[in-house]
Amino acid sequence: MDTLNEPQFVSMMAWGVVFLVEVYADRDGWYIRINGSYWLGRKKDVPEIFFSVERAVLYLHAVGCEHLVLHLNRWPELPERRD
Repeated sequence: MDTLNEPQFVSMMAWGVVFLVEVYADRDGWYIRINGSYWLGRKKDVPEIFFSVERAVLYLHAVGCEHLVLHLNRWPELPERRD
């Protein structure tokens, strides 16, 4: 699993090479996938987990992401956790 850290992600957005940002739900939380190939993560090959969809979207807004695809296919199965 290939991951990008925040500086790499922000740099790619600055260069205009981010074409697709997706937010996926899983039983552990919410994950961010970039260009269909990379997962956002702080450590190599370990994706970042957001415990609520709101946190994931707020994070993307804070780093300058203007468009995203939100996958709701597992929404009812996931309890929202509050930090």
